[in-house]
Amino acid sequence: MKNGIEILLINSNSREQDIFSLALNNLHVSYTCWFADNIKSAIKLLGSMIPDYIFIDVEESKVNKLTSLKKIKKMDNLGNTTFIIYTDRSIEKLNEKALQLGACMCINKTSTISDLIYTLKKLFTKNVNVS
Repeated sequence: MKNGIEILLINSNSREQDIFSLALNNLHVSYTCWFADNIKSAIKLLGSMIPDYIFIDVEESKVNKLTSLKKIKKMDNLGNTTFIIYTDRSIEKLNEKALQLGACMCINKTSTISDLIYTLKKLFTKNVNVS
């Protein structure tokens, strides 16, 4: 049985990983968060775990901004996983394509930690009580 929310963040920037962790810690929810620096590492992790949420930094893909989403969506065991594009800037065309490919939503990396906490709280409170 799972103990809290399980999250995978695909993002190679260790500073952004730290900011994401800090925001999660401020939510006061039970969670486990894994980090993958790239799509190859993410696929390896996904062989042994099934997260509730996968946040994909679309800036990580060098070939196509949504290559990571396409590759992960092909995996059979992720039917109940929520996919979220996590990007530096919102581009309407990118967001539309991501939604067509199976992302649940696209969120911008915020300029403040409090904005990120607020966004994550809104996302997670539909499934978990946040204190």
